[in-house]
Amino acid sequence: MKKICCFLVLISMFLIFNGCKDEDKAVANVNGKVISMQDLNDEIDNLPNEYKMMAQSPDMKKRILDNLIITELLIQNAQKEGILSDPDIQKSIKEKEMQIKADAEMQIYSYKRQKENAGKLAKREVVIKEMLDKNNFKNMQVDEKELVKFYDQYSSMMKQSNPGAKIESYNNLKEDIKKTVLRQKWIEGLKSNAKITINEELLGNKMPVIGIPDAQKNIAPPETGKNK
Repeated sequence: MKKICCFLVLISMFLIFNGCKDEDKAVANVNGKVISMQDLNDEIDNLPNEYKMMAQSPDMKKRILDNLIITELLIQNAQKEGILSDPDIQKSIKEKEMQIKADAEMQIYSYKRQKENAGKLAKREVVIKEMLDKNNFKNMQVDEKELVKFYDQYSSMMKQSNPGAKIESYNNLKEDIKKTVLRQKWIEGLKSNAKITINEELLGNKMPVIGIPDAQKNIAPPETGKNK
């Protein structure tokens, strides 16, 4: 049994060290400047989450590597032209470095808080979805005029945000709009029947909503194709 355990430990250490060696390998060389696998992986790690899976394909890795090569060429060219020795450029680099570090610290704090509140966030997401999905609002009524008004306001808001957007007809969205309006009414009923106090002083001055008319501030888009 001990021999098996020792063998597994050795295998694990081999894989780890082998992985480290791969990270150190030069994936490209630009005028003598090495771009390592670690550099490439760091670049992939900096991508938004939705693009990270795409970046695992050889073709995407080549594109990302090409960007790194171009970046290195530009930096080398800047070095030749004396741009990097300019005091103003050095000052801008230092300021940008401090900004990136500050942003990273904020992200670390945000992830830490998210991890600490994981149970609360999971409970909120699952329970709210269940409450809203199972409620069919059979005991509630809504006037046709309200639905038309909602559609007009929604269409107007969509055209403001994207003038070229294609907006579906009222008839196609009617059932989704009805469910959305009924859901809003139900939630407003919960709020009106509850005892809620808000400390306005802690919120500070209210910031104005720019570019959205008052009539549209509380408009939620109809839930097209969801939870029908």
